[in-house]
Amino acid sequence: MWWCVTDEALLTENNKLAVNDASLHRYAATQLLDKADEYVNSLDYELARKFCQRALEAEPENVRALETLGFVELQSGDYERARHVFFFAVGNFMPYALLN
Repeated sequence: MWWCVTDEALLTENNKLAVNDASLHRYAATQLLDKADEYVNSLDYELARKFCQRALEAEPENVRALETLGFVELQSGDYERARHVFFFAVGNFMPYALLN
C-alpha cells in the first residue's frame, strides 16, 4: 500500500520503546488512532502519521485512519498526498454510501 512506512519502529508514549511488527498486531487500530489523535493535538504530525499508517496496515479501509491521515498531510503541507488519501477514502466508500 502507498501509505506503508519502511520504518520498523513504532514509538510509544515515552518515545523510547520500539515495538516490532510481530508485537504490533496486539494493538487494535482504534488504539493506534487514539494515540494518533493525541499526537495531532500536540501538533506532532510525524508521529501522528506513523500511527495512522500502522492502523491502515492493520485495517486498510479504516475511515477514521484515512480521515486522520488526510488531515495530518494537510497540516504538514503535503497537499498532493492529502488529496490522494481523501480520494482513496471517497473512492472506496462513496458508492456504498450512495446505495444506502
